[in-house]
Order: sequence, then C-alpha cells, then structure tokens
Amino acid sequence: MNQPGPDPTDVSVYRFRRRMIGAEIELSLAPGVLVWRGGSREVAMPLSGIKRVRLGLRPSGLMSRRCIAEVWPATGGRIEISSTTMRGLLDVQDNGPAYRAFVVELHRRIAAAHADCRFEAGFPPWRWWPAAAIGALTLAGCIYVTIYALLAGHFGAGLALAGFTALFVWQSGVVVVRNRPRRYSPDAIPRDLLPHG
Repeated sequence: MNQPGPDPTDVSVYRFRRRMIGAEIELSLAPGVLVWRGGSREVAMPLSGIKRVRLGLRPSGLMSRRCIAEVWPATGGRIEISSTTMRGLLDVQDNGPAYRAFVVELHRRIAAAHADCRFEAGFPPWRWWPAAAIGALTLAGCIYVTIYALLAGHFGAGLALAGFTALFVWQSGVVVVRNRPRRYSPDAIPRDLLPHG
C-alpha cells in the first residue's frame, strides 16, 4: 500500500552540485527539520538545534557571483549551500531564484522553531580585515602607478592600468564590501548577500 507523500506546502527542496564530478546535494525543509542528502548519505537536523547561519558572497572560477549559506547544527559539522551548480567543465548554472527562496524559508523556519541561532553575514572578522587591508593597498598602488604613467606621458600604459584598476574594483571591491562582517536577524536578511530575483 502506498504511503501518502509529504504535503508540498510543508516541504521546501533545493538541489545543487558543488563539483562537476560528485553527487547532487539535496536539502529539504520538513516541519521542524532540515534534511541533507548527498549520494547515499542522509542527515536530518532539528531546526531548533541550528546554532549558527552565515551568508556570504564567494566567487570561485566561473562563478563570479556565487552566494553561499553556511549552517552549523548543534551536532557539529557544517553544511554549505551554494547558489550555483556545476553541470560541466565550463557549464555553471545559476540557481539564484530557487536558492533565494530556500534561504529565506530556512530563516523563517529557524526563527519559528525558536532556535538559539546566531545569524552572521560576510567573512569572519579575522579574514575580512586582512582582505580589506590588502585590497586597499592594492587599489592605492594601482591608482599611484596609473597617475604616474599618465603624468609621464605614457597614455597607452596609463589607460591600460586605469582599465585594470576599474576591473579590480568591480571584481574584488564588490566582494570585500558585500562580505563585511555583521550580524542580522532572520527577518532582515542582508539583500546584498542574496541573488537578485
């Protein structure tokens, strides 16, 4: 006799693949529980036992706007949820809308479970401050060399350096600014660390 399946209004599911080779990861939100499945492994975590959630922007290779959510259950370990999925060597799928919906629902359910959970955004301070300092020094160096090249009459080199500086600010600067360390509440998720949509 077939058992009735779970009520779709009570379960949210999100799937992604971290690597081209490897099992697809499936996360399910059932009443009071977060279930992680990968290959033949399955782990169920009570939402009331989740101790920490961290959101961040983590570019990686072709995934320049990859958002992640890290979840630490009371039982130990860490679960990482990515907004992208690897489908091939040069084929990366953006799961932005599905990821955003799942992360928002996960926050809502953790809050509803009255979990003693800490919500953090960005890099940990020990990682962010050195990244910010190195980024600022690199930017200052790029600006200095660009101005020096232009004043010396090397307009081609100066324009090339200006283009490199703009690209550096666009790529690295955005990551550093959006990943500044901060705390937030589950009903005020930082929009800059969620995909648009």
